[in-house]
Amino acid sequence: MRSLALARIGLGSVLLMDLAIRAMSLQAHYTDAGVLPREAIGLSLNKWRVCLHLVTGSSFGQALLFLLAAVSALALLLGYRTRVATVLCWVLTFSLQNRNPMVLTGGDTVLRCLLFWACFMPLGARWSLDCQLSKEKPPEDTTAGTTLVGPGIAAWMVQVFLVHFFAGVLKSGVEWRSDFTALYYALEIDQLQLPLGALLLKLPLPVLKAMTASVMVAELALPLLLFPLLLGLDRWRNGIRLTVVATLIGFHVGLALTLELGIFPFVNIVSLLVFLPSFLWERFPRVEGFFSSASARFAEPLRKRLPGRWAGSPWAALRLPGWQKGLVVALLLFVVAWNVTTLPSVPLRIPAQLRPIAYVLRIDQRWNLFAPRPYTSDGWYTIPGKLPDGRWVDLYRDGAPLGSEKPADVSSEYPTYRWRKYLRNLYRSRNEDHRPWYSAWVCREWNRRHPPEEQVEELRIVYMRESTPPPGGTTQVVPVPLGSHRCIPEDSPGASLAK
Repeated sequence: MRSLALARIGLGSVLLMDLAIRAMSLQAHYTDAGVLPREAIGLSLNKWRVCLHLVTGSSFGQALLFLLAAVSALALLLGYRTRVATVLCWVLTFSLQNRNPMVLTGGDTVLRCLLFWACFMPLGARWSLDCQLSKEKPPEDTTAGTTLVGPGIAAWMVQVFLVHFFAGVLKSGVEWRSDFTALYYALEIDQLQLPLGALLLKLPLPVLKAMTASVMVAELALPLLLFPLLLGLDRWRNGIRLTVVATLIGFHVGLALTLELGIFPFVNIVSLLVFLPSFLWERFPRVEGFFSSASARFAEPLRKRLPGRWAGSPWAALRLPGWQKGLVVALLLFVVAWNVTTLPSVPLRIPAQLRPIAYVLRIDQRWNLFAPRPYTSDGWYTIPGKLPDGRWVDLYRDGAPLGSEKPADVSSEYPTYRWRKYLRNLYRSRNEDHRPWYSAWVCREWNRRHPPEEQVEELRIVYMRESTPPPGGTTQVVPVPLGSHRCIPEDSPGASLAK
């Protein structure tokens, strides 16, 4: 249960971090004044995906929903009304994700799936305000060192396996399976590259190939060892599990230090905390003491102010009714089948009549990070804009002179990784209908911040596509026009000159 409590704290922390980053682009990404107003939501939103954030298109309304999500995440972190807080976090998270799918990454899929299974787990049974404030006596089988097994916990663990294992299986390109150059190509993606990633890219090619092979081992073999009992390794289960968890956490720390992948590595680290064996807490009692005393300090000022009935039951999820247990088992089997059908070699698909189940609950998933192969190109944007005096300036760089030179640091060209994902998706042909809405937003934002003599009249969106050559090759940069737009007062996509 202590490992569950640590995962709860981690989950709440990731949610707060994610909300803080999203809030930096609240108006641009989630309001009617942004790049995807509600009238255009049909470009992205599946009809089965519920979205509470469509109730309002104002910045104030969205800010209230963000505030509610932040309060729910904080309640989850502290373990106050834990189960209610978990359900609220799950609903508000998938609703926010549904509001603008253009900014989503693989980490968002992991987060919403974990939150769903967490609704059926006793996350508040340790180190929580519920424990401190509740007058309920703990069940006899919840003493320290007890290992809990329930459908919710099992579903969480299987979900962690699915994320890692299918991420490896879907890496079917020759870059992963035979010539082992995948890590070279991944580190060459300037949009994602961090300083340590640039440093690793200077390593000899044979070293990068060996590291590529180690990634495949980490994703295909290690997840199986998270379940030593199933492999007949019960005698060494604690040592094996701890070693595997530490290795996979190290793997995700490495991802976080080398590539800008948003919350993906952090939420995966949190997911692995549930696997920490109980003997670890007994080996380090000071850690447990720190969390226990911290929860007591937080509860002390509330103990006298809140009636006992205001505290949630820390043990409610230990007594799931039979129908909930059956529901979790059925949905877990459904999710396993869903993942199997994402394999290109499997001809079967989930029947159309059943797919809405996944879309409504947002447990639909596909673990194709750098799969079947990493990108072999990336690039940067330039947005030439025409001013009243006839000059053309780069709107993307706040009016700098136009130029085709590659920026010194491409990854810093994007305010946040959400913007990077949005603009990467904007380049794809399947999202060309989003380009007029982005163009109109650029016009409005520029003209709002500049005097009449500097109002932009017309703009063009150009993606400078840079190919990634094989090791030792020469790169090429090709400008790709994505559309033109004539700016008008109260700009709207109807002013587009061309797509």
